[in-house]
Formats: sequence, C-alpha cells, structure tokens
Amino acid sequence: APSPTAAGEAERPIYRTTADQLYADYETNEVATNLKIGKARVEISGVIDSIDEDFTNTPVLHLKIYGKLSAAGVELVEADRHRAAGLSKGSRITVICDKVIRVIGDPMGSKCSLE
Repeated sequence: APSPTAAGEAERPIYRTTADQLYADYETNEVATNLKIGKARVEISGVIDSIDEDFTNTPVLHLKIYGKLSAAGVELVEADRHRAAGLSKGSRITVICDKVIRVIGDPMGSKCSLE
C-alpha cells in the first residue's frame, strides 16, 4: 500500500506551465498567480540556462526567460542530484515542484523532481 504521503501527493492537482509563462503571470499579478496555483504541485517546462548549487549544496537549475535577464529557479530533490549532473545548458526539461514562490521578482520552485 502507498504511504499516506505518497497518496496525498497523488491527490494534489498539477498546475502545468512553462518558465516563460510563469514569469509573465507573476509579472502581471503575483496575487492572482498564487491564487491560480493554489495548493497544486507545479509542472514547469523550459530550457536550462545554468546548473548550479545553492549555499546548502542543493542542486538548482535556472530556466531561461526569453527576452529577460531573469530565470526561473528550481531546487531539485537530493534524489535527482546525479540526473542533474548529466544535464547540459540548453537542454529542454520538465520538473514537478512541490511549491513555487516569487523571490526578488523571479519564480522559484522548491522540492522539484525531474520528469
């Protein structure tokens, strides 16, 4: 039987978007975007601009926002560290994030898994 956590995750809806659209939505109206996403997990598709680690050594991918000097950041779960090591700048990816917020104007996903 699946664990209660796994069952709860499966029941949460998935809000599907692209890095560009998520950025545009937040630029237009952060409050409306957060209400639209609600408690859903967020699937984000985009092109990798950089592959980094944050100050806690968590793998972080930055997805290009075309026409802007910004990027959508996604913090990967530790289980995807080795998969992240095999990725390349310019690759198209899709991740599913537990949560997305706006940090200093840019979207930032946390607890994201590569699809």
